[in-house]
Amino acid sequence: MNDDELLDLAEQAGFDVENGDVCIDGTPCTEEVRALIELLQPKSEVQPATTRAVDRFIVLYAEVEDLIGNLREQHETNYGIEASKVDWGDVGSLSHFVEVLQYAVHALPNRQT
Repeated sequence: MNDDELLDLAEQAGFDVENGDVCIDGTPCTEEVRALIELLQPKSEVQPATTRAVDRFIVLYAEVEDLIGNLREQHETNYGIEASKVDWGDVGSLSHFVEVLQYAVHALPNRQT
């Protein structure tokens, strides 16, 4: 992930971006976030003891962006299922998929800032 992509994601996540740095309470944290992205893959269970919540949040935000992009691509191609060949197994799989997405949407915090 390059600097511009990192800054775009941080801005989309609602963080302040000033002079090419992600800032939390006026303190730049881009270097720490960049180091975390290099150190951690989003699915990694191991985190350095010095990881701040905001750093991990941005890494996970990037993973969500990737997952949503993948979901969008799959949806646009009918999940790889040819319409004339849909069977009940496909219906069951898509039904499970809908349940997982509903759970994810309902689990989101409804925070008002």
